[in-house]
Amino acid sequence: MTVSSPAGCAETADRAEHLARPWYVSPARRAHSDTGPLPAAAEVTARELTGEERAAFRQPWAPVTGTPAVVATQRADLVKSTDADELLVMTPVSDPAGRARSIELVAAAAG
Repeated sequence: MTVSSPAGCAETADRAEHLARPWYVSPARRAHSDTGPLPAAAEVTARELTGEERAAFRQPWAPVTGTPAVVATQRADLVKSTDADELLVMTPVSDPAGRARSIELVAAAAG
């Protein structure tokens, strides 16, 4: 069985959260029929999140974000809890350099 999950990774937890903020606002945007592309992290960081957007941080489907060690632990827990044979990790980050670095860090942490 293949399990798919978004993940964002950076050298620091703060940087990972910065990259992930657009993911958290997407469900709230879709609820209001805004199906456009992910906003830039700088755009989302420059304003206060709404209550609905902040609530997304606490949802079970929320992407795992953090340092390589945190992401590796969460991914291992997901594979174990689902008995997955394969894990498909998505990195929906609007910043191309941040996305590339996140993918590198997740891959390195996976071994």
